[in-house]
Amino acid sequence: MVLHRRFFCLMLTLVMLFTVVSPVWAYDSTTGAALAVEEIMDYIYQNHIDKPEIDQLAEGAITGMLERVNDPYTEYLSEDLLEEYKEMLDGDFVGVGIRLQDNGENPVVLDIIPDSPAAHADIKPGDVINKVDGEDVSGLMLDEVVARIRGPEGSDVTLILRRDSQDVKVTLKRAPVSSPTVDYSKLSGDIGYIAIHSFGSQTAGEFARELDRLNSEGVKGLILDLRDSPGGYLQAAVDIAGNFLKDDSLVLTTEDRDAHRDEYRTEGSPRWNGAPLVILVNSLSASSSEVLAGALQDYGQAVLLGETTYGKGVVQSIIPLETGGALKLTTARYLTPKGRSIDGKGLEPDIRVLTRDLQLVRAKSVINAVPETVVKFKLNDNKASVNGEEIILQAAPFRKDGVVYLPLRFAMEALGYAVTWNNNNNSIEVKGTGENMQLFLNRPQAVFNGAGVSLKDAVTDVGGISFIPLDPNIPGVTMVDLGNEITLAKAGRK
Repeated sequence: MVLHRRFFCLMLTLVMLFTVVSPVWAYDSTTGAALAVEEIMDYIYQNHIDKPEIDQLAEGAITGMLERVNDPYTEYLSEDLLEEYKEMLDGDFVGVGIRLQDNGENPVVLDIIPDSPAAHADIKPGDVINKVDGEDVSGLMLDEVVARIRGPEGSDVTLILRRDSQDVKVTLKRAPVSSPTVDYSKLSGDIGYIAIHSFGSQTAGEFARELDRLNSEGVKGLILDLRDSPGGYLQAAVDIAGNFLKDDSLVLTTEDRDAHRDEYRTEGSPRWNGAPLVILVNSLSASSSEVLAGALQDYGQAVLLGETTYGKGVVQSIIPLETGGALKLTTARYLTPKGRSIDGKGLEPDIRVLTRDLQLVRAKSVINAVPETVVKFKLNDNKASVNGEEIILQAAPFRKDGVVYLPLRFAMEALGYAVTWNNNNNSIEVKGTGENMQLFLNRPQAVFNGAGVSLKDAVTDVGGISFIPLDPNIPGVTMVDLGNEITLAKAGRK
């Protein structure tokens, strides 16, 4: 099986409680309806000309009920799916050991689990999966690609990967894979880094051990990476929050259909040394990830950096069924400590950075309180450096008719600005501390802090990427054009 960031639909809904709920029967409603379903099913099974199987009819009845609820998070889990679900949460499964990311037409290898079949094969992060066992997977949903890659232990799967415009053929033998749900490292500048891939039954303990290790190494800040983390057990998020909040701090409040409320609070003293904390989030940070990030944001214990999160603010209960399997049922909504509901909205980051490869660099700068940001480009080169760290660009800068064009989003986000598209007037808004710009595609005009100015040339679109002309009128930015090398510098970045 392949471990991938979006997982299955059910894996996006992991703020949950394992519980047993006893059905309450009311003859005039539930019992009568159940008898009607049973009677119709029996007539079809006994008399229909096509002789349908009873399991087929039962599955259809269940599917119909779940569809009528119109809730993407409520679903029936067969015994096999339930077991697979638990294993994936805890990082134990049978597969090839690659994590995949949805990238439009074809999934991309995000990273590789150590000591897995993929770790011993010619597979690299960034590889694009084109074919699985000879079948083209272009345009398939990520879940469908995963279903084609996984299979029984000991069986083979052949992948055709695209790397640097070349096809690479790799055959792997599926095997048991044990992947920690938490990764940690110590970054340059004495900054700790912990990534939570999912919130399993052992995740809180794993996190505490790694946090203690970083504390003992004297780190002066922590980056907590929740990007692409779909969530997991609710209690894991509460326990992890306890590493940063004082005893008996409110982490979240749940409210059921009868307006009954339950509070979830921390227990024990915090482990973290109180140094700056930055949490990386994106649109796939969901449920338990949002519980943790939302609580630490509400208490002012962390700066959220990245994108708006997924927006899953409801709780599911896993109800074991007497007939086998389980029902995953939405039973409550939750609120952050300040009473915010994020369902359908998500958490807004304190610092918006949509360029993924910039997010870690920006987080380091926040912790280190970098006094000046220096960004260097080389013309027609898809590499740039930000404060000395090399980053791969989606598109290289270029010179045309004597004017240098830089990838707009990357350049401005690297300098500390937030970049958004304004649908109302079809403009690009670039916002910083006390500095606001409004740019227009194909128009050599701009508005800087309310005043209109003329640019050397217009912002232009090349292959779906906006490029900004290098212009001395951009406020607060020092520019140096050395011909083939362009340097931008900005002081006082947050």
